[in-house]
Formats: sequence, C-alpha cells, structure tokens
Amino acid sequence: MQKASELRVTHPVRVKVAVFVALVVAGNTGLKIARMPDFDPYHVDQAAARFAELARSLPARGTFGYVRDPLTPDTAAAGVAQYVLAPRLLLSESAAVPIVADFPEAWHIYDFARSRGLRIVREFGQGVFLLSKRDR
Repeated sequence: MQKASELRVTHPVRVKVAVFVALVVAGNTGLKIARMPDFDPYHVDQAAARFAELARSLPARGTFGYVRDPLTPDTAAAGVAQYVLAPRLLLSESAAVPIVADFPEAWHIYDFARSRGLRIVREFGQGVFLLSKRDR
C-alpha cells in the first residue's frame, strides 16, 4: 500500500485551466467591488444628516404630519424621511401635528405654509422645517 505522501492526483489540463480562469474572474470581480464607490441611490445618508437636528428635537415616538415641496418632485423622499425618522410615524400632508416639512429648495416654504393655514414653528436648516396649524 502506498503512503499518502506518495499518492499523486493528476487532473486533466482542461480542469486546471477552468480552475485558473475561475480564480482570475473571482479576483477581478473582487477588485471591482473593492473599487466601487458607495452606492446610495436614495441619498439616505444625506437625509439622515439633514433630519438629524429635527430628530433630536422630536419625541422618540409619535405621529407627525409630513409635507414635501411640491416643486421638487421625488417619489422616494417620503419613504426616506420615514426611514431616517423611525420609529416615528409620518402621515402625508397635514393629517397630524406637528408637521415635518421637507423643502430642499426652501425659498417658497413661506407661501406654501400660508396658503395651507400653517405656520413655521422652527427651521432646522437644509430645507427641514417643523410646522403647525395656524391659530384661527
């Protein structure tokens, strides 16, 4: 009987070539992934920074209204705001008070608020506001 050190397994050349090609492809893919920039199509990190001061000023739990700048369409913005402010619940429009306002282009928030009977309670910068219903 042969010793284990004397056993020699030989593979056909095509198997060796296939293993070599697989290793090269895997290595190339790994390099591409390592060089890939962070991918955040919804800008969640930016939104978290924008809403950070607001989040610190709100109770940790609760229900709040949410309005988005109608002149800056972004279908994912409400979901991103909900995500970064969780576990708080955001309801669309002004169904609840206080109201979180997301106006990246803040120049027309004043007309928007006035036309809907709202007042600005506090501005947090970067287009983030806290609104309430105007006293009648």
